Amino acid sequence: MLYSVKYEYDFFEEFKNKMKSNIARGYDDKKRPFLAFKYINNYNKEIYTEIIYKNEFNEWTYMGDYNSYIGLLSHSNRELGHYSYDYIKKLILNKNCGYIFWKKIDDDYSLYESSDYLIIDDNHIPTVELFNHHNYDNRVETDLDYDDFDYDDLD
Repeated sequence: MLYSVKYEYDFFEEFKNKMKSNIARGYDDKKRPFLAFKYINNYNKEIYTEIIYKNEFNEWTYMGDYNSYIGLLSHSNRELGHYSYDYIKKLILNKNCGYIFWKKIDDDYSLYESSDYLIIDDNHIPTVELFNHHNYDNRVETDLDYDDFDYDDLD
């Protein structure tokens, strides 16, 4: 089982590094259809990649970076639900998406979506949006070594 998990992690990391656009679609090595999304949280400056695909039970599920938003909004059995689909729709249509976070109220944790905008220098910037190198260059400071970063792969 450990080999399987490591294989899936390696596959995901390789896919993530080769993904050239902010949305991708195709079939995996088991002939399952998938959609992949790359998006940026403009608040904490993190880039997330998530892949949604049909599992062996013919349900749409996900794999992605730790605490990625589409997956956080899924059911406890990892099946995507209407909150996940609504979030995907907002991303695709370039509507305002907030970041997803856990909040404790009266000894119970619940998921919440942040406000839709950050206000920076009187500009309203979507909190979460599909990733592209333009919003990355203009809005996010990072510790990446720009000389090693291949922007052509992101178009």
